[in-house]
Amino acid sequence: MKKTLLLGLCAIGTAGLTCVHAQSTNLIDVQILDASISIQYGGNPPNPLPVMSGAAVLGESNDVWNTIAASNLTYSSYPSGATIATPLPLNYANGTPSGISMTLSAPAGTYNANSFGNYSPFTRAGSPYSALMQTLMVVGAGQSGSVTLTGLTVGQGYKIIFYTAGDQNVSGGREGLYTVNGNGEYYIWDGVTTNLVSAVTYLEFDGVAPDSTGKLVINLGNPSAETDMNGFQMVPVPGGPSASSINNISPNGSQFFENTTNLTFSITSASTGGAPLPTNPTNSVAVVVNGQSETSLLKFTGTSTNWNVSLPGFTSNSVYTVGIVVTNSAGLFSSNSVTFDTYVPEIIVPVETYDFNGGQFIQSAVPASTPGPTTYFGVTGVSNVDYSTIAGGVSGGGATLVPNYPDRGDSNVAFQVASDRNLPLYLAQSNPAVYNVNLSYNNAGNWFNYTRSAWPTNYCIVYGRVSSGNGAPGGIGNYEALNLLTGGYGTSTQATNTIGYFIIKNGGNWNSYSWVPLTDANGNVLPIKLPGGQQTLQLLSGGGLNVIDFMFLSIPSLGLPPAIANFNPALTTGGNEFLSVPGTASFSVSSLVSTLSQSNIHTWVNGNLVSETFTGNNTNWTVTFPISGANQIQSFTISAVDNNGLSNSVAGTFNTFSTNNFRWMAADYDFSTNNGTGTGGSVGNGWTGGQFINSPVPTGDTGTPIDDETYQFTLNSYFGYPTGLYPGIDPSGFGAIAEQSIDINWPTNLNQDPGLVVSNSIYRLSSSQVSGDGVGTQVAGDSFLLPEFLAAQTKTLNGRDGTSGGPDTNICEFNVAYFYTNNWLNYTRTYPAGTFNVWGRLAAGGGAFTNCTLSLVTSGVGTSNQTTQVLGSFSDPAPAGWQTYHWIELSDANNNPVYAQLSGQETLRLTAPTNSTPAGNGLNPLFFMLVPASPPFSISASVSGNTVSIHFPTQSGHNYTVLYSTSLGSPSWQTLSTGIAGDGTVHTVNDSASGGSQRFYRVQAQ
Repeated sequence: MKKTLLLGLCAIGTAGLTCVHAQSTNLIDVQILDASISIQYGGNPPNPLPVMSGAAVLGESNDVWNTIAASNLTYSSYPSGATIATPLPLNYANGTPSGISMTLSAPAGTYNANSFGNYSPFTRAGSPYSALMQTLMVVGAGQSGSVTLTGLTVGQGYKIIFYTAGDQNVSGGREGLYTVNGNGEYYIWDGVTTNLVSAVTYLEFDGVAPDSTGKLVINLGNPSAETDMNGFQMVPVPGGPSASSINNISPNGSQFFENTTNLTFSITSASTGGAPLPTNPTNSVAVVVNGQSETSLLKFTGTSTNWNVSLPGFTSNSVYTVGIVVTNSAGLFSSNSVTFDTYVPEIIVPVETYDFNGGQFIQSAVPASTPGPTTYFGVTGVSNVDYSTIAGGVSGGGATLVPNYPDRGDSNVAFQVASDRNLPLYLAQSNPAVYNVNLSYNNAGNWFNYTRSAWPTNYCIVYGRVSSGNGAPGGIGNYEALNLLTGGYGTSTQATNTIGYFIIKNGGNWNSYSWVPLTDANGNVLPIKLPGGQQTLQLLSGGGLNVIDFMFLSIPSLGLPPAIANFNPALTTGGNEFLSVPGTASFSVSSLVSTLSQSNIHTWVNGNLVSETFTGNNTNWTVTFPISGANQIQSFTISAVDNNGLSNSVAGTFNTFSTNNFRWMAADYDFSTNNGTGTGGSVGNGWTGGQFINSPVPTGDTGTPIDDETYQFTLNSYFGYPTGLYPGIDPSGFGAIAEQSIDINWPTNLNQDPGLVVSNSIYRLSSSQVSGDGVGTQVAGDSFLLPEFLAAQTKTLNGRDGTSGGPDTNICEFNVAYFYTNNWLNYTRTYPAGTFNVWGRLAAGGGAFTNCTLSLVTSGVGTSNQTTQVLGSFSDPAPAGWQTYHWIELSDANNNPVYAQLSGQETLRLTAPTNSTPAGNGLNPLFFMLVPASPPFSISASVSGNTVSIHFPTQSGHNYTVLYSTSLGSPSWQTLSTGIAGDGTVHTVNDSASGGSQRFYRVQAQ
């Protein structure tokens, strides 16, 4: 039988061959095609924005998509508040009218992923879905967006596919929530997927039905994370029982400060096409509150097809996340969830209500859109008295950012309409001209003062409503400090004490706001009790958070979890010292309102419970534990439970590396010198390659030299090379520079980012200052500072920069940046003799990297004809950011530690990972370290005829003897060979005198 594959309908006429491709006749396709956020803030999105066509999860290759463009949208405050108020008619995928219309609400606006230097992974991968998956409507954390469809067939079931991808700029995933007919589904956008994957790049709802008027509402929004929609597809499906709807949840998380002790919701059966309604047995309803099952407390009224359910037991000043699951009699599963707070604030301080006119304030301000005695609208502050933007903000006060409210008018202070639900304070005004704003472009070092005549005088917890788009940082993370003014009120000379920090460890989205408690640097929630009377609090930016407000709450009746703090050494903040072994570490565990039993405090090191020593009392213990095991990375976990059952835990790592371990900085690579006769910059023409400094002084300095040039540039430092421009430092005046293919390999087509040239690449003085080698270097943001740099910072400044002495924090570590495939750097040193494991301090922000090799240059040092032997490679499957550094050990192809043999002057070469490209997967090397090691010693034997060959590894500096015996129990062993000098290779000793008899062999090392 002949088979024919029909691709379309083709007809041959007088005009030739024409084809009509199949199109979907009952499918509706919708694409978001506007990018208000990208356009408003200069993100340079594609112009025009690409239009999707063809199939996605559903459809045919020739399908046409409805586009939601700028001309269809109305903005309440551009670029935010996008809506379609008048129903927009939709066409089927074949272009014919469907009779179905839609409205839309996107409170944060619309966005294109290929803007602001970000990108859509779909676009970068050349995906056929690139046009669809790069532009989206945005619903910020805590906001509520929606899509409403009208004109649907009553009783008809529909399948709807929602597309949910954003750009690559997420950390740990973005958890968006869609709710249709009361049933919620989450997706987690991971920033890397380039295909259509359920619960990652799309969500599917099956058998959903409109109400009795033919209307269907799709709600978007998660209180704790942004929810995005690129578009959707919808098609009718056959009738039958549907999953039950979980509706009318109250509180529903749409507003702050729910004063309630009960949660209520309804469960309603559903079906389409006239099918019987399924029932909902009470034993098939489950509710989880903050991770604990509360199903047994549910109370039901109504019928099995229409239940009203209540759950008691909620208390004030808490946050609750409630999950509801229903499995109906048809076996269909539905779920929904809600997050809400029951906070009862004692005082709320909106961020725009900072002091004015040199320390003036309003105790109980009311937000208003016109000036008045009870509002901060239109009043200005005094720079360096009421606020400071010395670290920068937005020039002119952010004319493109500042909304009509609050109109503070202060130079460089920028406010934006916050993509967050409004506080009750604003809702109560019933005035659309006042709304939450956030303090934006809040660079580290900026501060704002908030004076009140009275603050709560009892112990309180302080929460800030904050967000951050900054990725994984070092130290305590992105933070806003809360300080208490202790002197200088109303003047430009002020003194403060730090009370605590609002910390976001790893921000992923400027539009995702959350309540963050004030904590110490270790993350312990702090109970705050301010002095009575008028006091001034100060917000000091430490990491550029967007801030809406902060508030004081009474401490819950059970108190706070025990605080684990006062680490010595500073294990939890990436301390700046290598820990001594043997030694001890200590920490404190305290409770404000409860007591602590020693038996409920435990410390684990490398998974093993260790002994502890306690001093203090049952409300404040100091706990000491031993540290052993030299030259290791070790993990620790500490847990504490107070007598009210509240718990806390801290986990992390520390190192026991010796300060005597040999180290070298990644930016201290080899250079070549010119004897004064060379031209053209080529070795052999007046230049000598492979030059190095054995013990360089750590003088990487970002300060401006005033009267001490030699402090910055010295012959005993790599900093400042080439040095020919600095008389007295390089008397020849000809300088020193790393030469291509001799000291480095840094192809010009992969040169450093031009943006780094002026601002950061000052370590080896490349490009912008003098003709350099092109290697990218930049100030490193590592939380771990090497002891030699700490020591250099504490040297007297000798009058430099106008000071008379003290620590010079301008001296800092530099990393190598833009280290791409085929780039390499040579490091010549007089290395110590011995066997070593090699550790690198490396960071990456573009994904996992592999095969960053370290090799030994075996010949040709200082020439362009070099040979190398690979020692091993550095790999990191889970890097956490361009300036979040990990300890990585040099390993072989089987992930076993490499044991490198070094002795005297050697040249090591670092080569970039094979998957390191400008598109991602690069890494930032910072420094490397040799750790003395003894490789596992084992011997093996092979037999050929009557000859036995004994093989064993050797190390330089040791001599070996091979012994034999005819019995393991023999008290004496005979010498087979002695005086074998170790050289780092495997040696073989042959025994042909055994005559076929049994012999045992032993190798001794001296």
